[in-house]
Amino acid sequence: MPGKQKKPKKATYTANQLFMAFLVFTGSFLLFAVWPDSREAKHYDAYITSLGVKRGRLETTCTGSGDERTCYFVAKKNIDAGERVVSIPITSILNVANIMQDEGGLKSIVTPEGSDVTIRDLFISNGFSSEYLFPSFAMTFKFWWEKKLGSASSMAGYIDLMPKKPEHALFFSDEEATCLDKASFEERNSSLTNVKGFASIAMALCKGKSDYPCTVLDPNTAVAEFKWAYASVMQRIWGDVKNPMIIPVVDFAFPHPELCAPASVGGDGDERCIGRNKQFFLQPKQESEEMLVMLAQSMAMKGDRIYSLSTQRAPWETLVTYGYADYAANMIPDLLFLSQFHKFTFEHKVDLNTMATDYPLKNCGDRTMMSWSQAGVPKKELRDCWAAMFWFFEHPQHIAWTETAIDEYQTFLDNQPAVIKYKFLAWSAIASSAENVAAYVVSNRGPHCEEKTGHLPVIKAATDITRGIFQRAISYGAKKKTDAFTKWQKVDETADKDIPLPQAPVKEHVDETAEETFDEADISNQEA
Repeated sequence: MPGKQKKPKKATYTANQLFMAFLVFTGSFLLFAVWPDSREAKHYDAYITSLGVKRGRLETTCTGSGDERTCYFVAKKNIDAGERVVSIPITSILNVANIMQDEGGLKSIVTPEGSDVTIRDLFISNGFSSEYLFPSFAMTFKFWWEKKLGSASSMAGYIDLMPKKPEHALFFSDEEATCLDKASFEERNSSLTNVKGFASIAMALCKGKSDYPCTVLDPNTAVAEFKWAYASVMQRIWGDVKNPMIIPVVDFAFPHPELCAPASVGGDGDERCIGRNKQFFLQPKQESEEMLVMLAQSMAMKGDRIYSLSTQRAPWETLVTYGYADYAANMIPDLLFLSQFHKFTFEHKVDLNTMATDYPLKNCGDRTMMSWSQAGVPKKELRDCWAAMFWFFEHPQHIAWTETAIDEYQTFLDNQPAVIKYKFLAWSAIASSAENVAAYVVSNRGPHCEEKTGHLPVIKAATDITRGIFQRAISYGAKKKTDAFTKWQKVDETADKDIPLPQAPVKEHVDETAEETFDEADISNQEA
């Protein structure tokens, strides 16, 4: 006969056991909460692998969730300077040429059979001066299209990993925007104008189409949706708005927002920015017609975060595009020079692409070179281009660069007093330009701009950086102007420190007053 079964004892737990159970439950909950981000990172890894991208030394890492999620790359192992870190097939790079090869999407919408309306017509009717921004529109439309397709998109693994709300000035409040310096304010307005125009063009292209997602393009939400697409594209492009391209993988490796920043905001505290050279970043090199490689520009240790180095931007462009203050800003374009240069070469129909390499103005349209550094020192190319432009102002008959012009210019270079005079003129122009551009880009701030809420601290920091650079530029330019005059005076007793700067010859159909105004297209990097 079986024995009498004992009644089970009531379970009891110690405080430590209960605490451990809580940790297990909490950990499981957090793992579940974070899992979607991990899944999306793996989905993205599968996507770039399908493109043929090889990046065995990097891995994708995501932190946060929802609108706060950030994804970036870290080194899986130590990386040496000069090492090939990523290999990317040329065919996987996004640009307008391969976007327009899509059988579905943009190609079928933009080039419908039997349509009499051209892309140029649509851009003109929506306030643009021409269709020069079509490549940027095409990229923006592509991102919007693929995002609306959701999981059905071939790019879903890529789109899903992007921030839901990019840190772009398009998402600054209107009140915050009033605190932007004038250049940043114009840059933000230019972006907003582009977004509204792109949304309007998209609605015109989608009108009457049965293709999804054209069928769900709602006029009430189009601008908001295109804000996301436009900001995501602008943060990732290499090149410029006329010829943008996006390189998979490295488009998530944004430039570091805190390089050379004060220690109080998490930076290395090195005001001279020596620390920036120690940061790890990638630069592209086309290895063959089929392959682009990204090379390490410095050594990285396992676990280091990876950054790319894309197009250099002015502080106001960085603020608008990435939503942060670039403490290592090293390119402040001389807007006054660029405005005069573009106007002069346009009026004289100068095609710089066809000019010989010895043409003195050959590279004078390069915004990166026609600029001041963070220390307020103008690039050597800027000084040379001011002098060369003044020479052409006084010798406009040689603008076409004939054999006679080459001989005349060489004669000028052999005339030491004349060269010294033009160096003085160049330094005079740079000193004056620094004051004029500073007055243009830096504006007064209202009392509410000093608040430490939202984006206001970042806006203040960016403005302070720009103002500080120009203060150094003005002091440096004034000193160099004085030094240049002393040298000129030694070789020419008629030297006059108040000599007026050469002015561009005015053609009959040109309004002379236009010479004194800034072309705001220079600031927003548009048609200039």
